[in-house]
Amino acid sequence: KAQGRKLESLSDYVALMALTQARAFAKCQAAPSIANLMAPDCTDDKRVDGLTPGDIAWMRSLYHMSPEKARRADAEDLARVSAPTKNGD
Repeated sequence: KAQGRKLESLSDYVALMALTQARAFAKCQAAPSIANLMAPDCTDDKRVDGLTPGDIAWMRSLYHMSPEKARRADAEDLARVSAPTKNGD
């Protein structure tokens, strides 16, 4: 899966997975995310080359939660915080 990917993209993917203690996602997330890099069913518009503002927001939110709540955080949380707002942010 990693063959042909940019080193920077792989580094961001590994950092997100390690810092969030997430498992690789089996399906494509709704919002564009570096977490989609290895998801087999993603289209190019959902794959990105680096961390997105949504990815960073997800990581920040996990680090501001209690450990118990953070362990339960999953792909739905990623989709929720990664979704663009009305302002397009």
